[in-house]
Amino acid sequence: MEPTASLVIVGLLLALWNYSSRLREKAHACSLSACREIGVQRLDDTASLSRISVRRNAEKWCLEFVYRFEFSSNGVDRHFGHVRMLCAQIDSIHMDHPDGAIFLDPPYSTGSIGN
Repeated sequence: MEPTASLVIVGLLLALWNYSSRLREKAHACSLSACREIGVQRLDDTASLSRISVRRNAEKWCLEFVYRFEFSSNGVDRHFGHVRMLCAQIDSIHMDHPDGAIFLDPPYSTGSIGN
């Protein structure tokens, strides 16, 4: 492989890593707000990337990032939640609460973290 092509590939990978890191911070803040809103304890103080895919929203094709986090309703149990981001915007929050799944829509999530 030519040195120029190698540099381009490394540059693209670094750009994707930087982009993903910024989105992870956004997902982390959103998951904290969601946990506070429904009165559960956020665990491990992190959101981890669980999936990257290509999806189409109403206007265009873009990258979808799904970040996973954990929370507890009583300090002992552990449950999972997911923040789905589409085109760098929070699309939805899903929480596997013990009393039933909770789905939060974008008006809640985008207003709480400030895009």
